[in-house]
Amino acid sequence: MNVSDSERMVNLLIQDGWEPTDSPETANLIIFNTCSVRQHAADRAISNFGALKKLKDKKFIFAGCVAKEKEDEMFKRFPHLDALVGPEAIGDIVSVAKRIFSGEKVLATGFLSYPEFSSSFTAYRLPLTAAVSRFVTIMRGCNNFCSYCIVPHVRGREIYRPKKNIIDEIKYLVASGAKEVTLLGQNVNSYPCFPQLLEDLNKISGLLRIRFMTSHPKDLSDTLIFAMRDMEKVMEHLHLPLQSGSDRILKAMNRHYTRKDYLSLIEKAKKEVPCISFTTDLIIGYPGETDKDFRDTLKTVKEVRFDGAFSFKYSPRPFTKALEATGAVPEEIKTERLDILNRLTKKTAEENKKQKIGKVLEVLSEKKDSGRSRENFQVFFNPETGPGELLKVKITSASAWSLKGKIISG
Repeated sequence: MNVSDSERMVNLLIQDGWEPTDSPETANLIIFNTCSVRQHAADRAISNFGALKKLKDKKFIFAGCVAKEKEDEMFKRFPHLDALVGPEAIGDIVSVAKRIFSGEKVLATGFLSYPEFSSSFTAYRLPLTAAVSRFVTIMRGCNNFCSYCIVPHVRGREIYRPKKNIIDEIKYLVASGAKEVTLLGQNVNSYPCFPQLLEDLNKISGLLRIRFMTSHPKDLSDTLIFAMRDMEKVMEHLHLPLQSGSDRILKAMNRHYTRKDYLSLIEKAKKEVPCISFTTDLIIGYPGETDKDFRDTLKTVKEVRFDGAFSFKYSPRPFTKALEATGAVPEEIKTERLDILNRLTKKTAEENKKQKIGKVLEVLSEKKDSGRSRENFQVFFNPETGPGELLKVKITSASAWSLKGKIISG
């Protein structure tokens, strides 16, 4: 989602006549776009931003979720800061830039109406440059208030983009060279009538592939699973955060499902979509997590056999319910558990991918020597080819993170 937001700001500025540069030294305007899901990421963003104060005659915008989280202190802490732009105001980046170059200090972090989500809004236009895969935001915010998560507090409640605007933007992206789109939302499958949206997108001429993330288990319906089964353009990959395999911890996290519920969803999806791949998010060391709770997580991971996992140590975040929880897990125990979990998820991912050796996968090339399979596996291949080609690739070797193969047709 942050990649998508950053891309949007860049393209809005380009349309206004700005030119991008890779060098802070040659830039007139420097924008930091940030994520505050984990404390380490927020701390690193602030530290890196502070280091830029040595650059003179620049204008600085600090954007994203950390801008919202730290709005009361950033201007006091960093005299070189010209504007704070919350995630809901990135569509105003051009006007913010003009205001700061006229000498204003700008605070744009209030929960606004997201004008791009209104029924009268015309989808913003990207430059006509070829790109095989594009991100398309279809909703913002979150209504779930998981006890560890800062997102509802910095991105607000869920708001959904009109279907017509989504379809219009994707048609434009396809006309500009895109072959694949990834639909984005904090809980993308809570979008109203989401399977129907997929069905409408499946009809767009020239669009080859549709992906979506992130899905919440409580909103994974049978109808959505059937859509993945029946629609040719909807890819067989599901990113479904588990967070914990312990019912006690899941309840404390306010996740609205049990371990049994989650495994039932996995079983149902595997039955209807046999070649489906699963990735997940996992949190280790939530307050009160015992050895038994951790063993339950390991047990669940072994049963599901994820193709990939993003695993993190619990990070206390402002505004969240978990700040009131007792039973903090010592840092050394968190580190030990995370290492055990990472070794397990890597082993499972590698075993899963080795089962693809000798098989032929459909791969959409994104670079001259690599692309992704329908299951979202990165595949390196030879001979080299151009981007945007649908290829048949016979897999010859595998690691935990990627596959290698030889093009046999395309």
